[in-house]
Amino acid sequence: MAVVMGDGWFVNAARNSTLNDNYEAPGIYLGGTPDIFHGGIGYLGSVSVSDSGHRSRDSMLEQSDNVPSMLSRISRKRQDDLEKNEKISKKLKNAQRIAFGGSGLANQLGRVCELLSADVRAPVFKVSIGSFDTHAGQNNTHRKLLKSLDDAISKTVSTLDSLGIWDEVAIMTYSEFGRRAKENGARGTDHGTAAPHFLISKNLGSGIVGGIPDLERLKNGICNSKLIIELCITTCYQKTLHWP
Repeated sequence: MAVVMGDGWFVNAARNSTLNDNYEAPGIYLGGTPDIFHGGIGYLGSVSVSDSGHRSRDSMLEQSDNVPSMLSRISRKRQDDLEKNEKISKKLKNAQRIAFGGSGLANQLGRVCELLSADVRAPVFKVSIGSFDTHAGQNNTHRKLLKSLDDAISKTVSTLDSLGIWDEVAIMTYSEFGRRAKENGARGTDHGTAAPHFLISKNLGSGIVGGIPDLERLKNGICNSKLIIELCITTCYQKTLHWP
């Protein structure tokens, strides 16, 4: 596998996948940062149509013989993004409006369902939910966050099923870091090495891959209380992208 340092994990993983060009974009992010798409070309943020004034400005830049090559490339990329957004906007014009309400994550996933219902094609839609960095008061915060996650995913699965496309979609979670097993002095937990994640699909059975964490076998002992990694998250990326 070829890995380019500094590129997002999806960009690196997709470089070795069977993904083809039959998409409006290779990926669309609707929440958080475009971190997983960093270094890639053609990835889009929240779908919107820029005004024609910006488009004509970009055309002027491309036609000028005095434009530096880097600025010209940026201009061409912007023009390409505008064209993709226009195609998506046309598909959305008469599309079914889907709004979940509730948390920011629910709103983002509602938008994903709306895009999919309009046949806007992308291999990956990235959404985000934050505030899991629970160094203090973890019990109540974590409970509320998991409730928001559960509600948003439940609505998504129900909607995709009603649209008849749930068997074509998989939902995978990921995080920048895990938590330690031992509680700190502020009723929270500090940064750790491992964390549980969800992979949800109509085509999957239930179960735990990698086993239940062994709390008696911790990295650097009970003082640091870091869970041992049983399954590298990049393996999940690769397996999901190469799904038959």
